[in-house]
Amino acid sequence: MGPCLVADAFHVHVPRPYIYFALAFSAGVEWLNIKTQNAPPTNRLQALIHNQPVNIPIIGVRKPAGNGADNLEAQRFQRRTAAVLVLTTMLNCMAR
Repeated sequence: MGPCLVADAFHVHVPRPYIYFALAFSAGVEWLNIKTQNAPPTNRLQALIHNQPVNIPIIGVRKPAGNGADNLEAQRFQRRTAAVLVLTTMLNCMAR
């Protein structure tokens, strides 16, 4: 909108459909951001991006030693393990 107002000040005409499309596109993107912001993560990558604990068990991966008192360390270990799993999967997909 700002560049359109500046162009209008210099008597340069900007067609209205361009302005309306830009407004509708930005409103659509903001609507998608609002809808997906509060949604729970559906996979490991989303959980890692939003820094949430990953509750999906990983089969065949060594768990950290402890009796559950070190919950924060267990979550960090799980995030690192999930990150390695996601990166490995991405590299395998790219190699195909």
